[in-house]
Amino acid sequence: MEKSFMTCNFYYVMKSLLFLLVFLVSERFFSQRNYDEDSLRNAERNRFIFEKNKKYGVLDGAGKKLTKPLYNNISFVYNNLFIATKDTLKGVLNKKGQFILPLVYKDIDTNIGYLTDSKTFFAADFNDEGFIYNKKGEKISNLKFSLGKLSSSRGNHLAEMILINKEGYRQRKLVKVLDESASVIEIPGYENEKLTGIFVNFEGFDKENVSARDFVRNNRSVISFYKNHSHVGLFNIHTNKVIPAIYQGLKYDSFSKRIYLLKDKFYSFSVDGHLENPIENNDKIIKIHSDNFFCINGKNNMIIKRNGIEVPFSYPKLEEYHDESRVHYNQISYQDHLYYRNLFKYYLNSDDKKHGLINFQGKILTKAEYDEITLLFYSDDSNYDAVENNKFYEENKIDIVSVAQNILSDGSKKIDVINRKGNAIVTLNLPKNLFLYLSGVKLSHFTKNGNLFLESYSKSDKGHSVDKFYMFNFYTGKLIIETDKAPISEVSNVGYKTVFHDTDKKVKIITVYNLKAEKIGIYTLKNDWQNNDYENDFDGVFPYKENGKEGLKNFSNEIIVKAVYDKIKAVGNEFYIVIKDNKYGVLNNKGSLLVNEKSEEIVYDFYTKCFKDVVTWKSYFCLDNKK
Repeated sequence: MEKSFMTCNFYYVMKSLLFLLVFLVSERFFSQRNYDEDSLRNAERNRFIFEKNKKYGVLDGAGKKLTKPLYNNISFVYNNLFIATKDTLKGVLNKKGQFILPLVYKDIDTNIGYLTDSKTFFAADFNDEGFIYNKKGEKISNLKFSLGKLSSSRGNHLAEMILINKEGYRQRKLVKVLDESASVIEIPGYENEKLTGIFVNFEGFDKENVSARDFVRNNRSVISFYKNHSHVGLFNIHTNKVIPAIYQGLKYDSFSKRIYLLKDKFYSFSVDGHLENPIENNDKIIKIHSDNFFCINGKNNMIIKRNGIEVPFSYPKLEEYHDESRVHYNQISYQDHLYYRNLFKYYLNSDDKKHGLINFQGKILTKAEYDEITLLFYSDDSNYDAVENNKFYEENKIDIVSVAQNILSDGSKKIDVINRKGNAIVTLNLPKNLFLYLSGVKLSHFTKNGNLFLESYSKSDKGHSVDKFYMFNFYTGKLIIETDKAPISEVSNVGYKTVFHDTDKKVKIITVYNLKAEKIGIYTLKNDWQNNDYENDFDGVFPYKENGKEGLKNFSNEIIVKAVYDKIKAVGNEFYIVIKDNKYGVLNNKGSLLVNEKSEEIVYDFYTKCFKDVVTWKSYFCLDNKK
């Protein structure tokens, strides 16, 4: 009994190990995709493709060569299949190295296979015409298509393709592609119409700047189609329900889960996600954006409704302030995102260019006196983890700011940087040829001050050229540093610096400031990366010269190391190699000599983090073992 149990147990363990091995091998195999020249250098991917004299061939999983290296490129696609390219011709190889599609095609597209677990190909000849094939290389339909249009959507088995009939007439059609078949789905009433677009799963909505993601995730049946590029209709592929192509646009509202259609300037008609339950809307809706409905009231003013709630104000003209295309959601909090969704631009006159900001509750943040108000930068919370005084951070969290400007009669600009409360914290006057860029808003970890970083720049055909860099105190608006050389950055807890790269002389010039923003030093380092002739920057200290010798000072302008060395080189991690009379040593940031002056040349090995003799490679001092 015991022996039988042990035998069964051993069999179970071996079977499990074998299953695990097969699983890992298959996982590793099927994860290989889209090889190019660079990825072929990857050792794992070389398991299936080998290179010789810049030509490629196919291997099996054991490393046996299945083909000679004859091809300019080989891409591993799926199901143990490969697309081979030789000169301008393409074909498909199977796992035995045999062609299932001959090397005669101009292009082979797997985009339609993307819908059906990657089991189909579209192969086109040099007339850009072709058929759909399965993984065995068999034609799954006699329908001929053009390479000119292939668009599809994950999980829907639908593709927009250009069908070529027997007479050579080309029509944009909706095609259902399965593993072994392809068939055209006709939109009733539009069988013979030449449509200008068919968008699976409302892809057309995203192009109109409206999110329909929730609808797309849960709906696999409705498509939109366009006629003459200007009129849109809807079609349910399961019920054959058609909304005719007589509308100028459509939007999806995720709150009501309804599709709104635009006709004669208003979204006056809506249906549900299945194209049922039509409703004629009494509200004169002229725009739908991010669940905001912009409507015209009886006084011919604009109002806003969201989720059935109407704002307590109306103006001749309203616009959304939150430009979603500018938002980096990893850089702003959810609360900040909601805050900016609740801000709107308002105009006192529909023809007037002056506007201000008002929130959803009707509170005016800025008067309608600006030519332009732009949201340019978002405070980045990612650097605040190291703040020791979290309570201070919560109480003094820097607001996301905006830039508001007026164009004066001479073309110059009066620019206000405004905070969340609508107050101008910084005001700048720029000539007409200069523009303002808000490059950073940060709460200093060490000074607990908020710093506002700005750049003024000019535009030309060659691009942008920065004129000046500024750093202001966020709370007081006081100018701290102004320079025309390079951007300003904080250095640890000791001060600030600017780094100017002189590309002609191949050097970088570092200007050092203390915490009071007083300039205390300038030093130059080699910066010729191309010829491997560069020097690392100093961290928390800076070199100074006296009587031809070099030493170190801190950002309080105090001498840390007297100027007695011929050369001091920074190697990072607050350690420095010093050279004196052709002898080498190692200093730390406090000026202590960690390695006495040796006659041998000392270098820093970045891999082992050790200071070593350049000839014997003996380690004198390692950063992981500082004692």
